Amino acid sequence: MLRTTFKSTKQTNDSPLLLDCTQFSNTWQEALDRATPYMPKESRYPSLVIPIPNRTDSLIISQGRYYYSPQKTLSTLRDHEAVLQSYDYACWARALRYFDCFGVKLLPVVNRTSCLFPIISSIHHALWINPMEIEEMIKIGDFTRIIMVDGTAIQCFVSKRTVSLHAARALTALATIRRDHLYPDILGHHPLDYLELPNTPFLRSIIKRSKSLQFSIPLSELKRQYETECLTRLFTKLGKKTNLGGLTYTSILNSLNNTYRFY
Repeated sequence: MLRTTFKSTKQTNDSPLLLDCTQFSNTWQEALDRATPYMPKESRYPSLVIPIPNRTDSLIISQGRYYYSPQKTLSTLRDHEAVLQSYDYACWARALRYFDCFGVKLLPVVNRTSCLFPIISSIHHALWINPMEIEEMIKIGDFTRIIMVDGTAIQCFVSKRTVSLHAARALTALATIRRDHLYPDILGHHPLDYLELPNTPFLRSIIKRSKSLQFSIPLSELKRQYETECLTRLFTKLGKKTNLGGLTYTSILNSLNNTYRFY
C-alpha cells in the first residue's frame, strides 16, 4: 500500500477575520472593503467561496486574500472552470449521482489536485469549503466555527459531523478520479493512497475515522461515467441543432451505458 503524503500548511493572513455566515455585519463590510475582483490566474482552488448573507453575491478567500464576485457561489466557480481546471460540474454531478455513494444534492467541485465541498442552503448559493485548507473545527453554542489554515474563521449552524461527512465524500471523489485519470497503473486500495494531504487536526480526525474514506466503485468507473455524461450532453445538443427529435438525454445515456458494458 502507498503511504499518505502530508504537506506543509503554512499560509499568511495579516488580519484574519471571523465571518458569521448567518448575518451581515461590520466584519463582513471590512472583508468586502479589502476584496478585489475574483480573477484567478492558476488552477489552485480557493479556501472558501462564501455567500454574503441575505445577498446574491460572493466573497472568495484564497491564500489569505479576499476577492469579490457579483454572482452566486456556484456561478462564480462555474465561470472559472477553465482556469481552475475543474471537471464540468453539470456532467460531474450527474456522474456522481449515478453511483449513489457520493450524496445526491450537495456535490463537490473537483479538479485533479483539489476539491471544494458545499454546505448550507441550495447548491446554487452554498458555502464552498476546501477541506485541505481547514485547520480545525470548534463547537460554540449552536454554532460550528471552522478555522482555516490562514487564520480566517467562519461560523454557521451546520454540525461538525455534517461538515466532516461532506469533506470525506469530497476527498473520496477526488481520490477516485485521481486514481482513474492519473494513476490507473498504481496499485492502491484506499483513497488516502492517492491524496497529498496537509497535516491538520481536521484531516487527521477524518483519517482516524478511515471508514468514511473508502473506495465504493471499481477502477475507471467514475472516469467512464463522467465521459459518458459529457458525450451524452454533446449528442443531445447536436440532436437539438439538427432537429433529431429521437436524440434525447435519456435515450443517448442509456445507449452509451449499454455500449460501455461490452468493453
